[in-house]
Amino acid sequence: MQKYGPETIAAEAQRVLEEQAIEVIFPWMEKEEMTALCAAGGVFLNVKLNQRLWYSGKITRHWTYPNTGDSGLAVGSALYAHYERATDDPIVCKSICTGGRSIPMKR
Repeated sequence: MQKYGPETIAAEAQRVLEEQAIEVIFPWMEKEEMTALCAAGGVFLNVKLNQRLWYSGKITRHWTYPNTGDSGLAVGSALYAHYERATDDPIVCKSICTGGRSIPMKR
């Protein structure tokens, strides 16, 4: 580490992360003929990775589940199962906020 310094090692780790992610994400999106990306997990909260994905021009919409763990996978699976079986029109969320009015917090 002393030979290269922590900044150089961190930059190389970031470069490898971005390259590996792109090698998985873009071929999969092309295979599925998708331009929207919905992701989960801590890696997808990496700002530099998200910038590189977005500025590639291959993604029209991009959303990452905000929990840094893998709970987004369970939520995504549940939503997928729901919409596969739903017979009514899908619900479109216009905001990540819930409810129609503010409710004061109790102390």
